[in-house]
Amino acid sequence: MKDSEGLDGILNNLPALAEEIRQLKEIILTNAVMVAEIPAPTQREERRVRFLCDRFTECGISDISTDEESNVTARIPGEEGKRNILIAANADSVFTDGVDHTVSLGADVIDGVGLGDNALGVAALVTLPSLLEHLGVKLRNNLILTAASRTLGRADLQGFNFFLDHVKDPIDTAVCIRGSELGRISYSSLGAVRGQVTVAFEEEQAWARQNFPGAIVDMEAVLHKILSIPVPQTPKTSILLGSINAGATFNTAPSSATLQFEIRSEDAGIVQHIEREIDLAVEEVDAGTTASVKLSVFGRREPGALAYAHPMPQVAHDTLRALDLQPRVRPSAGLLSSLISRNIPAITIGLTERAGRQEVNETMKIAPLFKGLAQLISLIRAIDSGYCHE
Repeated sequence: MKDSEGLDGILNNLPALAEEIRQLKEIILTNAVMVAEIPAPTQREERRVRFLCDRFTECGISDISTDEESNVTARIPGEEGKRNILIAANADSVFTDGVDHTVSLGADVIDGVGLGDNALGVAALVTLPSLLEHLGVKLRNNLILTAASRTLGRADLQGFNFFLDHVKDPIDTAVCIRGSELGRISYSSLGAVRGQVTVAFEEEQAWARQNFPGAIVDMEAVLHKILSIPVPQTPKTSILLGSINAGATFNTAPSSATLQFEIRSEDAGIVQHIEREIDLAVEEVDAGTTASVKLSVFGRREPGALAYAHPMPQVAHDTLRALDLQPRVRPSAGLLSSLISRNIPAITIGLTERAGRQEVNETMKIAPLFKGLAQLISLIRAIDSGYCHE
């Protein structure tokens, strides 16, 4: 399939393309189940990495590599090979080996842990060579498919940053894919600070004190102060309280507690201001208790964005509208930030819709996935044909 019909031809063909992709439903869902059932907690993604390498090999790709950070890259050479288009998805997950990774596949939905973030995105990545072959899509430029490891939590995009710093071919344009949020377009990245507050008593203190209240009381004081920090609505800003851990049983007051948080904003100055406010809150609680109350920061990102008028966001909007989907613009705190910070034109898109929100398992709709994949392939064709370049 050549792109001589122009951008309008690519867009007008989208509904038919989605139906044609439906013919590969079995392989798409098989890859989704197999990816999702392999635990890949950050820093321990090796089993999923081996599976992806094997799957790319089965697709007939000869240029497959992994690096020191366990990123997997498959390169499909273009007919001319003048530019390099990156398609990226994070391969790691927040779920440990101890969580049940069994996937349930129904007629209309697929259910399991980590599907939206990001087993379905990784499955799309590894299915892409088969989709392109089935559709007869021939690209002028090189296509680089990368499943990035060590991106979440404390890793803070370590793996993806390593890949971008050491990739042998310069990346000209990129699309980041996520399993959930079909209709989402991200072309701006948030500034962020990721950190942890710890409260810890010496064991001797805990055992020596009668009616020892435990670390939860001091952590509650920290939480109260953090929640009292004013957070502006414009520019978009948030303080995300990701997890709190303390204690193990009913009858023993915990001697330690941890709080993980992330500050996000479109304005770097606001991120710095809120970080300072949290630092002061921790210092104040620390001064008023016999516990040690400490703040540690292990991740920072600067905000950035493509201009709205850049051709890439415009084509992404037009692609969704051609599929009768309403574009929803939102900033990203993921892989996109590493690309934007390196002045690489890039966007993040979603592939399907949730059928409900759950704490662990995610139930994802199957039918919209074919539109999501049609969106991805049409974006690749538009980029390859030069419609997304300034």
